[in-house]
Amino acid sequence: MIDPPTGTDTTLGAPYIDAVSITARGLVTMVSFYANNGCVDSGIQFGAFSTTPPFSSSNTFQLITQSGPISVDRSSYSTTMQRVDISLCLSSNNPVGCQGNAFVIGQGQYFGSYASTCRFAYSPVGSSGYPTTYYKYTYNPFTSNPSSAIYVHDFNNVVLQQITIAQLTTANCDDPCQPNPCDTNAICTLGASGTTYSCACKSGYIGSGATGDCTKPITTTIPPCPSNTPFGYVATPNGQPASIGVTYIDAVAVNTGGLVTQVSFYAAQTCKDNNIYFGTFSSSGLNQFQLIEQSGALTYDRTSDTDTSMKLVTILLCTSASTPSGCQGNAFSISSGQYFGSYSSQCIWGYAPVSSSSVYPFTYYQQSNPFSTGAPTTGTYSNSYANIVLQYINIQSTIFEQYQKARLTFVQSVADLATRPQNIETLQNAGVMALLRPLLLDVVPSVQQTAALALGRLANYSDHLAESVVRGDILPQLVYSLADQNRFYKKAAAFVLRAVAKHSPQLAQSVIDCGALDALVLCLEEFDPSVKEAATWALGYIARHNAELAQHVVDAGGVPLLVLCLQEPEIALKRVAASALSDIAKHSPELAQTVVDAGAIAHLAQMILNPDAQLKRQIFSALSQIAKHSVDLAEMVVEAEIFPAAFACLNDTDEYVKKNCATLIREIVKHTPELAQMIVNAGGVAAVVDYVSSTRGNVRLPGVMMLGYTAAHTESLAMAVIVSKGINQLSIALNEETEDHILAATAWALGQIGRHTPEHAKAVAVANVLPRLLHLYMRTDMSEDLQTKAKKALKNILQKCVYLPVLEPLLHEASPNILKHVVAQFSKVLPHDPKARRLFVTSGGLKKVSIQEIKAEEGSPLAEYINTINSCFPEEVVKYYSPGYADELLERVETHANRA
Repeated sequence: MIDPPTGTDTTLGAPYIDAVSITARGLVTMVSFYANNGCVDSGIQFGAFSTTPPFSSSNTFQLITQSGPISVDRSSYSTTMQRVDISLCLSSNNPVGCQGNAFVIGQGQYFGSYASTCRFAYSPVGSSGYPTTYYKYTYNPFTSNPSSAIYVHDFNNVVLQQITIAQLTTANCDDPCQPNPCDTNAICTLGASGTTYSCACKSGYIGSGATGDCTKPITTTIPPCPSNTPFGYVATPNGQPASIGVTYIDAVAVNTGGLVTQVSFYAAQTCKDNNIYFGTFSSSGLNQFQLIEQSGALTYDRTSDTDTSMKLVTILLCTSASTPSGCQGNAFSISSGQYFGSYSSQCIWGYAPVSSSSVYPFTYYQQSNPFSTGAPTTGTYSNSYANIVLQYINIQSTIFEQYQKARLTFVQSVADLATRPQNIETLQNAGVMALLRPLLLDVVPSVQQTAALALGRLANYSDHLAESVVRGDILPQLVYSLADQNRFYKKAAAFVLRAVAKHSPQLAQSVIDCGALDALVLCLEEFDPSVKEAATWALGYIARHNAELAQHVVDAGGVPLLVLCLQEPEIALKRVAASALSDIAKHSPELAQTVVDAGAIAHLAQMILNPDAQLKRQIFSALSQIAKHSVDLAEMVVEAEIFPAAFACLNDTDEYVKKNCATLIREIVKHTPELAQMIVNAGGVAAVVDYVSSTRGNVRLPGVMMLGYTAAHTESLAMAVIVSKGINQLSIALNEETEDHILAATAWALGQIGRHTPEHAKAVAVANVLPRLLHLYMRTDMSEDLQTKAKKALKNILQKCVYLPVLEPLLHEASPNILKHVVAQFSKVLPHDPKARRLFVTSGGLKKVSIQEIKAEEGSPLAEYINTINSCFPEEVVKYYSPGYADELLERVETHANRA
């Protein structure tokens, strides 16, 4: 900090990145800066950026982590510039005064800031300042997509700011080469960012450099000839010559490993160069290549040659400078699946046009020298060069390479066979578990990784095979190796643990008993996002079974790290982190509170409108699992201000997004009238009614239940459902759906709407749902739950309904235990409504009540209701409809005739 601040102010709406990187990884917990008077900004953001040195006039920086939006208001201050301290933390309520999310910044990464309407102070460069600051006009990397861009650094002033970094308590925070992760005969080299490393065998050894994979070669002499190489060879060069100062990598990997002892190529007569390099490259896909091992700088001079044509020249490489005679450089190892590359700063390599006999369709190239000291060893290469480098190499094979290849072929074949269910039984009968177990400790990393992958696929198939993994004591072996192996092995091992844990609580407990939780939680702190993702999957599968297992995950410290995973840029990692938090929170209020205390709600709420459908599924699932337990938790979800924005997801194209969003709304409204009223005021009922109209089956169910829960609280909330035309959609659902549990929920919801007042009951009854409810109740092939809910709904509605026209059809169809409620309503209305009495007679209702069609026991409530109805009519009318009255009339007619 420089006090008082001097220099020019910053430009608005431009991000600034400090040009000096962080020297120690940690958690950014405070940022201090000078802000101008009148600074009012709710879009201030801080973050960690990565780039690839060395610096130039412009560099590409990529956003890694960020604080989220922060608000500053200096409108009431009178001073020109004033220091502002922003406190960041992992939870919004701890400590007091926290204004944003703390974020991890790694060693070798860069701190950056952005403000849309505030100006940060600047000071001239001094001896204690930075030489430059990177910036980009009118660009916000914290909201833009993509998050990487080119920044320039001709701004000759320094942002007046300082940051506080809290040290992380992890074993692998600092130098990844300490302790040495490589073989004792290998050298560990830090990557450009300081957080990655690569292993390379020392001179005289071959292999990948990983532990146990650096051995002295046992060679056999193979004469140097074109047939000993996988590369294309053209006897007479006739193509376009290659450019100088370019690295070329053959597009087809070698199919056998060994020691490169000879390289032959065509060179022009002008070739004179002391910077010729050959080397081994590995590929991670997407044109990404990394230099693994090289020959060192070689010298060649053809300028004294009188032959001006392209000429085939050969360079010998060896493990010792004195043997054999004519050795010009260091031999280096190359493994099956790796790529050969070359570079010359001054010489022109020959090329030949592509033809049907050519081996490769193209050659990768890049205009840089990855072999030189200080240059990055990883880069992106283009593949549009449509000619072939004229070269071939001689590889001395080793018997160890052949043995390694056989082991690798075996585990690859098993892993491939395990993807098809028809092969599982055959593999199991062949004792494949016992064969794979020792390969988990193989000295070759690729064999280890593929063996673990094969075991995971087998365990994933059935609980029986998962139990075989447990019985074979394979899990402790995997857990023991997790701490020391590379990221590929960690991913495969976590997959095995996940595949075992998913089947049952007992198998998940076996995973815990072998000490896997601590190892998996440590994997959440790995730099590689794919390792975090695999570990998160495994933790989620353990926690999903029951509260006890979920508590084990919590006790291992997994929840705060899962919340940090939500903040990573990788969508796949966000998905599984949200899913794991959902699996933890669903079991009990205490576990849900633990998730909330870690600050999960704020980060989940930020992503409800993310364009990724699978992520939104998990976000809404996690929020609903939190909200369902208690009023307090539901209120915390609501306070995250996700409504009304979340209602838009009820119209999402993905059915699971819609269903989980409706489930969240249901879990909130069920608690209290106040929460339900908040949803109603935000337009939630109308949105859910539309949702019910556009969905079917189980997707429709949470919307139906949400309407029922809302209507159950108060008369006004039930009327809100009626006004939003919710009854019409529930009536349609009652007639369309076929599954008993959905019909039961619909009947229950209608009963909750109609039970309040006669007005509510009439609104339900006129939708013609009463005959359908009666039909569902009387059907014997329906579930007991459906019959119970249909009966209860009928009773709730009938006890309030005084609109007789909708009740009369039930007089002829209802069973006695429902009929008494129907007749009771007539007995309440008819004594006070003459018009209703007339309609009751003309419609045949009085006939139904007065004759023996309704059999009521003397003194029963039904008999009392009938007597009350009969008393509303003249005795002659009642007698007319009484049993036997027709016979009595005929008898009187006959008697009258005899008297005449």
